[in-house]
Amino acid sequence: PIAADQLDAAIARLGDLDYPTRVKAARAIRRAPGATAVPALLQAVREHADGYVRFRALVLLTGFSDPRTVDAMEEVLASPNDRLREVAYAYFEHQ
Repeated sequence: PIAADQLDAAIARLGDLDYPTRVKAARAIRRAPGATAVPALLQAVREHADGYVRFRALVLLTGFSDPRTVDAMEEVLASPNDRLREVAYAYFEHQ
């Protein structure tokens, strides 16, 4: 299992310019238990300063099938970040 501080660091690395670093971070998050990963991802989607990290966190959140994902998707429909809105529209289209 991944520790909370390691999970936070992995989420921060989702916006790294180095592609292998981003992939490794996403892989670590996907392999984390949902009980740990989902709250951290939800927080990143709502509060992270980097818009690309927010986008990647939202994409990863969809892989956990958590009921709170719907609420997060509804929230980002009003976001000025077009990447977030695109993920939300695609999510609702497929659900």
